[in-house]
Amino acid sequence: MFDCAMLLFPESAGFTKDDNLFTYQAKIIRQLAEEGSCVLIGRCADHVLKEMPGMVRVFVHAPADFCLREAMKVNSQPENEVVKLIAETDTTELVIISTIPEKNGSMT
Repeated sequence: MFDCAMLLFPESAGFTKDDNLFTYQAKIIRQLAEEGSCVLIGRCADHVLKEMPGMVRVFVHAPADFCLREAMKVNSQPENEVVKLIAETDTTELVIISTIPEKNGSMT
């Protein structure tokens, strides 16, 4: 599981460090899944729970023009700014996935 001795809690000064946040989120995700059926969206839950029996992974994708239209509905920004925001969000998600502690062997 997780090395709770290394886990910083919300009251700690270093709590917001990316690796600590992921470890804390992963701990909560595992606890929720162990308590019973649940639906988790995002937070790399599929990677955290990949060894869990019965885990179902669903990937939802939409064409770029649809994403832009929907994002424009909720963002009162010019189209070029929304396009930039979508690109930044997609890039951030790729970076997060590529730096999951599990890939470095530290999430066991």
